[in-house]
Amino acid sequence: DMGMPYMDGKVLARKIKEISPDTPVILLSGWGSLIKANGEPPDNIDYLLGKPPRMSILKSAILEVLSRGCDPL
Repeated sequence: DMGMPYMDGKVLARKIKEISPDTPVILLSGWGSLIKANGEPPDNIDYLLGKPPRMSILKSAILEVLSRGCDPL
């Protein structure tokens, strides 16, 4: 998520990718539609979803990032 205490989603995504570059990162945010409207998702984000996601859309996002060859850990 983008709004977390101590660290926002962009910082967390960057730290995850520093440790494990192939780990997929899906950003789930109430600001998802605003971020999409402004263009590309933030760096280190493999998929961007708005809140609340429908289960079918969440499932599609997971399948998409895994099909790209990301390491699911």
